Amino acid sequence: MKKDTVAKWLFVYFFLITVVLGMAILIFGSSLLKIDDTTGVFEIIIPTCMGQLVILVKWYSSGANSSNPNALINIPRVMVFLPPVFIITLLILTFVLKIAGFYSGASWAISDSTLKFVIAFCISLLNVTTFFLVDFYFKA
Repeated sequence: MKKDTVAKWLFVYFFLITVVLGMAILIFGSSLLKIDDTTGVFEIIIPTCMGQLVILVKWYSSGANSSNPNALINIPRVMVFLPPVFIITLLILTFVLKIAGFYSGASWAISDSTLKFVIAFCISLLNVTTFFLVDFYFKA
């Protein structure tokens, strides 16, 4: 994959997930999602996603990307695209189950602690894959 393609994809992904997830929790956290502690969930997501954005902004501002944006990185596409797609799918499924379970009064509704666990897992997975990609990115 080209360095420029990796950087653009990751920047758009992390920017959108930070903004959309942050806004969804702030706007719909206590109403639609019925989260008792929206601040706790927000505090898990936003600082970590902001850290991801700082890494990506550094790629652009340091000139590392402009030196040779067409340089190839010896990394499979699946390593770049699979983690974000997996995380988006997991978060959507979690939020849908939480909303549907709560409004139907089902016993299988996702609790706040489970929601925090899923979000912490997703953010941890993003951190690990970002560190892995940064290593590949700056070697190329």
